[in-house]
Amino acid sequence: MQVASINVSRTRRLVICGLCLAFALVMKLFSIMVPMLGFGAMRISLIGIFTTIPALAFGPLYGAIVGGLSDFVGWVIKPEGAWIPLLTLTSVLAGLMKAYLWILVGKLKAKSLVKIFIYVFGFMLVFGSINIWASHFYANSVYAGFLHSLKSGGQSQLAFATILPVCIGAVGLLLIWANSRMEKHRDALGFGDMFLKVFFIMLFSGIIICTVNTFILINIFGIQKAFLLFYLPRIIEEIAMAIILSYLLSIVYPLAQKRLI
Repeated sequence: MQVASINVSRTRRLVICGLCLAFALVMKLFSIMVPMLGFGAMRISLIGIFTTIPALAFGPLYGAIVGGLSDFVGWVIKPEGAWIPLLTLTSVLAGLMKAYLWILVGKLKAKSLVKIFIYVFGFMLVFGSINIWASHFYANSVYAGFLHSLKSGGQSQLAFATILPVCIGAVGLLLIWANSRMEKHRDALGFGDMFLKVFFIMLFSGIIICTVNTFILINIFGIQKAFLLFYLPRIIEEIAMAIILSYLLSIVYPLAQKRLI
């Protein structure tokens, strides 16, 4: 499950990356843009499958190039508003992150990944729960005062220390439980530990990029006062798409390795 062998020629890599880019652009034509607060805010599509394969197969450079080109060329083919260069840069960053995370998890066993998920999601759930308790029942405490003082652009950011970590933590632990229930079925389909590894990179890179993109968009369109109304649905969509794309990549990537790489 590591990056493809360096014996793959540069020409072959470029051809495969070109195919992935072409498929990604086709997927964009069939994507659905969900409007929020008067402009396009969430894209529902399968683009992520084809922008992720080069990162997994050939490493950070190819992942970054295909990620960036898919955003820019996709805008040229199907423009939906003005081109935002910063979003293209975050697409490049996404390709880099996926490649480096893939190299990292390639050395880990499935049980180790499960433990990492449990620790991270468990910490988020406990952390958020403690903050909710403190902010409501110990409102006069120094810690509660600190939580209520968290602001950006004059807007309270309390939800980032309370509601958001609780939701992500609870959903994450639920997914780990569901994963354990479906383990035998995935093994029968030949997924092995592929799903967990792909889900790891898709989830963590997706949450980071979604958060950065949200800050970019709210500053460009000036919607800071409605930040949570804008951010929370995007995070929910990101987690849901990470699950779907991870299952599909668990099928598509091994096939691509056998047939193309």
